Amino acid sequence: MFNIYWTLESEAQVRSQLDKEVAAVMAQSDSPLACCSDGWTPLPNSNKCFKVESKKSSWFDANQTCTDHGGYLLSMNNQTDIQFVVSLVQISLQGNDSGYSVWVGGRTNEPRKSDTTHWFWTDGSDFEAHLWAKGEPNNSQEYCHAKEQESCLQFVLNNKKWNDNCCSLNFPFICEQIVSDWTPCK
Repeated sequence: MFNIYWTLESEAQVRSQLDKEVAAVMAQSDSPLACCSDGWTPLPNSNKCFKVESKKSSWFDANQTCTDHGGYLLSMNNQTDIQFVVSLVQISLQGNDSGYSVWVGGRTNEPRKSDTTHWFWTDGSDFEAHLWAKGEPNNSQEYCHAKEQESCLQFVLNNKKWNDNCCSLNFPFICEQIVSDWTPCK
């Protein structure tokens, strides 16, 4: 769907180019766009808006930022959303040294005694374990602070897979917002 790369020098240029790309795609289809808040990008033919935050934050700070902006960390429940978000992140974080790893809204509150720990999405939607990287979740704790466990979900774009990671580590993140009063802008 969206598979675009370029080199840009400022966040304003990224936003401008992204708006142009979305407009070009929308001009080729009859899919309506949700009216999103400034700085948010609509997913065509849905009531969802996304925002990539390049500022690296812990999972908890990222979650709070999304909540403060009327959304939540991204829930990855279907392939259409995932493809769109991957392209959006690649565009927004080009040149970022994070290796295109971002926080998303998956988390577990349970002590990690096994790999079958119950995970959940912060928006309350069903968590289906379909994108774990090989050997994950593993709770390796190699980069965690003392007694911290890998209880937060990181999405690695180069393999489009999930990794459990230490919540205190800092990564860019993706917020999702549902436009409840959905009136298409187009």
